[in-house]
Amino acid sequence: MCIFASMSHSLLFITWDQGPEMFTIPFMDWPVRWYGLLFALAFVFSQMVMALIYKKERRKQRDLDLLSIYIIAGTVIGARLGHCLFYSPAYYLTHPLDILKIWEGGLASHGGALGIIVGMILYCRKTGESWKWIFDRIVIVAALSSMLIRVGNLMNSEIIGKSTDSKTAFLFSNPLKTDLLNNGEIKFTDVKIEKSGRDTMINNVKFPVINIILTIGFNGSPNTLFAAYDLVGGIIQTQPPTEAHFKMLPNIKPAISKAGNVLTIPVVGITRHPTQLYESLFYAALFLFLGFLWIKKRHTLPQGFIFGLFCALMFSFRLLIEFLKERQELWEENQLLDMGQILSIPFILIGLFMMWWGWKNKKIHELPEAIPEEK
Repeated sequence: MCIFASMSHSLLFITWDQGPEMFTIPFMDWPVRWYGLLFALAFVFSQMVMALIYKKERRKQRDLDLLSIYIIAGTVIGARLGHCLFYSPAYYLTHPLDILKIWEGGLASHGGALGIIVGMILYCRKTGESWKWIFDRIVIVAALSSMLIRVGNLMNSEIIGKSTDSKTAFLFSNPLKTDLLNNGEIKFTDVKIEKSGRDTMINNVKFPVINIILTIGFNGSPNTLFAAYDLVGGIIQTQPPTEAHFKMLPNIKPAISKAGNVLTIPVVGITRHPTQLYESLFYAALFLFLGFLWIKKRHTLPQGFIFGLFCALMFSFRLLIEFLKERQELWEENQLLDMGQILSIPFILIGLFMMWWGWKNKKIHELPEAIPEEK
């Protein structure tokens, strides 16, 4: 992983060139991806935290094992159906079998949240557990899981923010680098994306000029070098504006090394809000805050209050952070609110209602831990 700060006159930004793969398993050619690992760790750490809660509050271990099954199933099924039905219903309703192709990507956090809620209701019916108790506990690990999943999105350079010249801006360089190394036209032995020390203005916003340095591996002919330049331009110019990380500079002549095998192409770097990082930090803080409430206040807080607080805080933040994100679907472009924001509003209202309902009724959870054990 390479993270470095680059000063281009008054523009400070971070270049993020981390790829989605951690490593490839030897002899199997099987890549281990950050997102998959972090998604799995979300379940592992959630199991560990819930085990501590179950032990402290004297719940049955076999119920926890059943809970884990419902959580995993609810999260995966809900997140997949949420993506398919919330964001691309027309396609998936006409290609229903593609819903099963989860390995191709496409998970929606709001769908995952609904899936967990359905799973918890089924779990409570199966075990007789109070739904208010389980909801007040499960949201603690939901915040932890959300943090890890957003870190996975950061590793994938996905769910990106809008362009900005903010000092917290990221330049996501790996997508272009990967496209160049994997292109089927020209074999590059090396691709480097480096700062140039210069910047340029686009629509009154300052962006850095970045050098793309391509090594062909042999003394390239003029035709090969021109083809390499056209290849870079073709990849950059065909990217949708909401996913673009670079922009071609007009009337710029690329530099060719004396050996004739290295081509340096200046381009504009589109620096963006690292919204994945913003979210992961918020969810980490939310996990610690809810954990603190469970440790210190679980004997006094009314039923449903922690769940309501989680919904109100989590989805209020989701509604606000979406203003810094690029829209994920074309139909959202001209809308005041995108689908993520629209889906956040009911959760916020549910959260506020649960907090009000809890304080009004003032019912405290029955905690077996407070009852002396029989000897």
